[in-house]
Amino acid sequence: MLAMLATSPTRERTRSWLQAHLWGSRGRSQAQQSLRRELITLKQLLGDSLHADADRIRLSPQALTLVPNWPIPNGLFLEGIEIPGEEAFDVWLRNMRRPLISQDVEAPAIVPEMEFDGRPALAIMPITNATGDSELEPLCAGLTEDLIDRISRLRWLPVIARGSVFSIGGDSKDLTSLGARYLLRSSIQRGFGKLRFNARLLEADRGQILWNNIIQLPNPMNEEMLHEMVFGLTASLEAHVDHQEQRRALSKTPEDLAVTDLIWLGRWHHHRFSPNHLRHAQDLFEKAINHEPKSAEAHLNRAWSMLFSVWGKRGNQDEIRRGLSLAKHAIQMEALDSRGQFLAGAAECWLGRTDEAEAHLRHAIFLNPSSFHAFAQLGSVLYLDGRPQEGIEMMAKATRLSPHDQQLFLVLTEIGMAWLMLDNPTEALAFARQALMRRSGYWYAHVVRICALNELGRHDEALIALADLYDLKCKFTEDFVDWLPFRDRSWNHKLRQAIRLKH
Repeated sequence: MLAMLATSPTRERTRSWLQAHLWGSRGRSQAQQSLRRELITLKQLLGDSLHADADRIRLSPQALTLVPNWPIPNGLFLEGIEIPGEEAFDVWLRNMRRPLISQDVEAPAIVPEMEFDGRPALAIMPITNATGDSELEPLCAGLTEDLIDRISRLRWLPVIARGSVFSIGGDSKDLTSLGARYLLRSSIQRGFGKLRFNARLLEADRGQILWNNIIQLPNPMNEEMLHEMVFGLTASLEAHVDHQEQRRALSKTPEDLAVTDLIWLGRWHHHRFSPNHLRHAQDLFEKAINHEPKSAEAHLNRAWSMLFSVWGKRGNQDEIRRGLSLAKHAIQMEALDSRGQFLAGAAECWLGRTDEAEAHLRHAIFLNPSSFHAFAQLGSVLYLDGRPQEGIEMMAKATRLSPHDQQLFLVLTEIGMAWLMLDNPTEALAFARQALMRRSGYWYAHVVRICALNELGRHDEALIALADLYDLKCKFTEDFVDWLPFRDRSWNHKLRQAIRLKH
């Protein structure tokens, strides 16, 4: 503890920081008691040189003499000192033992306590029971554990160790020292006789609110409904952190871009969806791989960008197989990341191998039950295989998980196509219009709209919609429709006939 105080630039630490680093594996009350005992001992040794108030512990500048030529030339800092089971202490000690570039300083520079290879990290605070009803404490504890479990399945978003976060008690500065870039605060409240769940995502360093979500809790509650709520929260949180990291990378100058920044910048270009942006995204992912060949995240995003490009240009079988090979390589590098399984499932679907595609996608959902993309792609596989009702159910779940996803227009279009297959052109038209509201130039949504209008006998409107298609997508050809991997090829023929309408 004395070393921790002495090596702080201000010669002070918060109580919660010390508790997290020295007794983080224990409960909060135990950590507080242990800190009080150690302070009594230090006070006896240092007298008035040690100051303790309600929040912070501080050393007087005159309390000790620092070694002039830091780091210690012989041996390691705190050599022989270990605290088994205390992850935060171990990380702090490793950082402190790093050699300094410059010897002209009194003490080591402070570096983030957990670096996570440059990835953003999330601290999940215990859910607060703001109702005053003690019977809801088990619900808060259970939901907290469920959130930690589900969010930790997002392999690209590290979650700070539970013991470290809980012992800190919510001090944003201390969470930042643990490496947290984002903070999730949640509470259960009562209003107008009903229970509400309030989740809030913040930037840990500035405290800025990035996202706030209020959910009316069902009454009576059951386990399945609560799980669905947590899955939805996880998907929404993933989307918002993803968007924020893209913006962060976009604001940096080229010379400041690290490997993780290259990946996030690539993702920004990927989500612009145009061929030029997709090529730029692939170049950035390749550059990241050249800098860090073992980066599973870079390999996975390269596979994703390539396969999306294949979809956009209706690539040939060899290109799809190349994308599938990249997806399987990403799986080998990070077997627990659901995204690799999702990408392999998409490629297998486009190759017409339904069984293999479905197996990959169901495994992706097993790894991450909050995966918008896995549910959406599984729905696509099912309707293309001639099971439109099952496909709608999967794709509807995807829309509930992430109702504002950047690729939602794709899913809405395919739901519309599935309704066409169920002989319900009214629903098909409604979903095609929703898709076009989000992406006015998406050819498949135009085709579904034209076909639905034709089925409804609204031929004049169908002709106008056909003109819109060719005006907005001048490169559109009938071959686009032939590329769609329906098991029953009569659906390709039906769509082709719809776009052959003439005045």
